[in-house]
Amino acid sequence: MQIVLGGVGVILFTRMFLPDLALPAIALTILVALAYHLYSYERGRNQAALDFGVTVGALVYIGWIGAYLFDLRNLP
Repeated sequence: MQIVLGGVGVILFTRMFLPDLALPAIALTILVALAYHLYSYERGRNQAALDFGVTVGALVYIGWIGAYLFDLRNLP
């Protein structure tokens, strides 16, 4: 849950203030989520792949697509 909230915050921040770094930011958050869920799998979590899919889905849906609402709000 912390990865989703932090990742969405990073994605929203970069989309609003640093749009050139938006794609590297989402790639970095997905890689951080991958590393976290791989670590949890190695510690014995059987549902780590499903958790990773849900995390990436939330990052893309809430973070990336949700940032378009801020883009629309900033239109003249």
